[in-house]
Amino acid sequence: MADLEFLNVSASPDAELVVMMPGSPVSRICHVSTEMIRHSCPLLYYAFEEGVHCMRQASIQVTSVQVAASFLRFLYTGDYLTAEEEAHCCSLLVHAELCKLAEDYQVPHLQVRAYVNFIHATELSCSFPTPPLGLCEAVQYIYSHPPGQRSRQQQSLVEALLSYCLSSFNYHGLGENQRFRQIVFETPIFHKNLCETSMARNFLDEGAADIICLPVCKSIPHSQYNPDDRDFGDIHFNPFCDSEPVSQHHNSLDEDVATRRRGSSPEESVALALRPKHVQESTTSPESEPSSDEEGYTLVRRPKSPLETPLAVADSIEPTPSEDDWTFETVIFSTDEDSPLLENVDSNTPWNDLDLTPSEVMDTYTDDEWSLV
Repeated sequence: MADLEFLNVSASPDAELVVMMPGSPVSRICHVSTEMIRHSCPLLYYAFEEGVHCMRQASIQVTSVQVAASFLRFLYTGDYLTAEEEAHCCSLLVHAELCKLAEDYQVPHLQVRAYVNFIHATELSCSFPTPPLGLCEAVQYIYSHPPGQRSRQQQSLVEALLSYCLSSFNYHGLGENQRFRQIVFETPIFHKNLCETSMARNFLDEGAADIICLPVCKSIPHSQYNPDDRDFGDIHFNPFCDSEPVSQHHNSLDEDVATRRRGSSPEESVALALRPKHVQESTTSPESEPSSDEEGYTLVRRPKSPLETPLAVADSIEPTPSEDDWTFETVIFSTDEDSPLLENVDSNTPWNDLDLTPSEVMDTYTDDEWSLV
């Protein structure tokens, strides 16, 4: 229990301070005199309000009753350390938390005193074989309450803490301290600051390499997640996805790279095949030439013996046949009724039933009217 004898100095207590601690029941410090703290901390004075039992109340959020008692002790006496705490080392957490409370309640004298005591405790601990009291708790508290931009003292606490950890990492066995390693693991920014400070000091401290190798908790989104199962909202995590695992059947890296290149080639994903249509053979005319398409028809050259089975382009390529190996088929694609070929054709006859031989076509048009299709 915190020492509260300093409260007996005042003969007119008229309030109580409600201490709210995370994960702990609410505690109360009774017999508090608001007149004693009126001039030392006006913000706390105006925070007191009338309570249920006609006693003024104010609440304060701290980690322990000891911190609240130390805060009130400074407001009463001008110092927050007891005689026993001055003889023995006080916890670093008390100094760090009082420095933060002094900033919040605008008590500059307390902030300077807590800052000086924190620096003194870290420097003095370098002469002892054990780490300072409350080191891990102080690290956790400082990094859970980051200093403001105008708080020079709070920032100096971080610098002093980092300097101590680097200087006494091997001497105090912080690398084997499970509690310290857990704090580093759960606070990546603390590990980052340690590495940056060590780099600024040219890695001259003992254990600089061990500090860099400390495990840190880092979350890599979708590191082992199947890309096919991701939601559309997670598509921006594509750059973080791991690549495909290398198959165990590959004998070398070069073979694996070659396989990946072949797998990504566009030729592998497209297969072309030549499948000729089954058409009826027409009368051959080796002396015929391609006709003009300006008169409403054209001649299509097709081989005499159509292939019965599909022919793959990549497997085999047949030599180009000569002109004697081709036959001609008349294809009507226009309704030009003035064409000489249609003079003797019934208008009701379908185009598909027209039987036009190459000789008839050749006799109808002169050589000057032919053009290559």
